[in-house]
Amino acid sequence: MSTEAETLLRRVPGSFRDATGRVYEHGGEILRALSEQGAADAHAVLEAEFFRRAVAEGRMVATEPAGPAGRAAIVELGWSEALRHERIPVVSHPYEWSFSMLRDAAVLHLELVADALREDVGCKDGSAYNVQFVGASPRFIDVGSFHPGAADGWPGHRQFCQLFLFPLLVEAHLGTSFAPWLRGSIEGIALDDAARLLRGRDLLRRGVLTHVALQAAVARRAARRADGGEGSLASSASRRQVAIGLVDRLLRLLHRLEAPAGTTAWSDYGPRGHYERAALEAKEALVQRVVAATAPRTVVDLGCNDGHFAELAVRAGARVVAVDADRQVVDRLYLRTRGSGRPILPLVADLADPSPALGWGLRERASLPDRLRSDLVLSLALIHHLVIGRNIPIRELVDELAALGPVHVVEVPHRRDPMVQRLLAAKPPGTHDDYRRSILLRHLAARFEILEEVELAGGTRTLLHLRIR
Repeated sequence: MSTEAETLLRRVPGSFRDATGRVYEHGGEILRALSEQGAADAHAVLEAEFFRRAVAEGRMVATEPAGPAGRAAIVELGWSEALRHERIPVVSHPYEWSFSMLRDAAVLHLELVADALREDVGCKDGSAYNVQFVGASPRFIDVGSFHPGAADGWPGHRQFCQLFLFPLLVEAHLGTSFAPWLRGSIEGIALDDAARLLRGRDLLRRGVLTHVALQAAVARRAARRADGGEGSLASSASRRQVAIGLVDRLLRLLHRLEAPAGTTAWSDYGPRGHYERAALEAKEALVQRVVAATAPRTVVDLGCNDGHFAELAVRAGARVVAVDADRQVVDRLYLRTRGSGRPILPLVADLADPSPALGWGLRERASLPDRLRSDLVLSLALIHHLVIGRNIPIRELVDELAALGPVHVVEVPHRRDPMVQRLLAAKPPGTHDDYRRSILLRHLAARFEILEEVELAGGTRTLLHLRIR
């Protein structure tokens, strides 16, 4: 490989598991390098009607042959062919999605598998990482998953269950978030673990008996066989029909699964309920001024709640990642945004414990902070929750914010602010004596130039327009 090729190509770390291809970045483009077999399969799939239809409908990532420069760089590495894919603006992972997001991604995956099988095109896997969100719309990105001929049915069923179905069943029926399970293992929830979690009365719940208990029993029976497998005398056509029936049943189940009901600490909290009208108007005006002056392509709204300020940024032409730790809040924002075409990507993330780098060599899945860098960062009514509620040192918080982008709007609640007082009341006396407006401003001024400072009506909050030094 030449030095020039090394400079122009950067391998995407998470793509190494595909034996017939790799994904690279080249001059800002996303290229898929293909082996000889992978190229033959890909060209057949790209001509399939289901694929053309999915791309036209925005359900599959747009794909075409790579240009001469990209192809030459890929071929120099020893690959046979190269495709160019539409670039996903912000990469997210299943453990950062709300319930409805994971369910919609699962439905998309199943619909594509069913469409492919009906055209005698197979799908070799069932990974949730094959789906990304463009705004609030799921899009399938792993073109290499499909291949001509569906003689083996759908080998990805088990993987689909581990990364899609079991997490959804756990949250729907047990009321507990699937995120820690998916973040804990990029392989998802293993069948044995799902069977231990969903048992007893849970067997009467939708989907558990058929897709968890019986599947676990079949797996145990197969493990006792001398050859370690079940074998099959079914014809390839029969296996394809069985797979289509399985996918159709899974689709019916997913459409009937619902997120747990109830309220959370912030699900009934909005950015307008506890602000005086003048304060809210001043806050909106500053955000609009900064967006207009900055003309950001990308905005991150940290602690977005119902997405009110994310919407302001979108109206000015920005693409927004809206982050909140409350799963219900994010799910509501997603459902409200879904299908609207507005470029808002809602994500569930605890900013005091963001998604770390995961997988092989800790490079297979990048950390959330590495994926959140943007032109403008909004931190509105947030820092007191991190400093007081989560004991994050002020200087370290400022450093982390500075790493996310060059321009910020930060809201600083003063010590006498009612919400700050409420947080302090839960702490031992003297724990956060350094939480004072003057100290906060000093730390911010060490990393940022303060371009504008607005005191909100009520006198307990300051809004800052900052630019990194």
